[in-house]
Amino acid sequence: MRVTPTSSKSLTSAAGPTIDQLVDIATRFYLTGQSQIEIARSVGLDASTVSRYLKRAREEGIVRVEIQRPRSL
Repeated sequence: MRVTPTSSKSLTSAAGPTIDQLVDIATRFYLTGQSQIEIARSVGLDASTVSRYLKRAREEGIVRVEIQRPRSL
């Protein structure tokens, strides 16, 4: 799974997460394996907010999930 930043345009209003926040949270969750609770504690957010930010990162194309069937199956 790759986490890649998109263009520098703003994803949300001033009250929402920045691209950097979405990339940071997605990287912590998908690449380093931190739990949503661990991320929430370390960045000072509620776990439910972390969950929403992860969803937003997927919707905005910051996170793409790719499933590849092994050749042997």
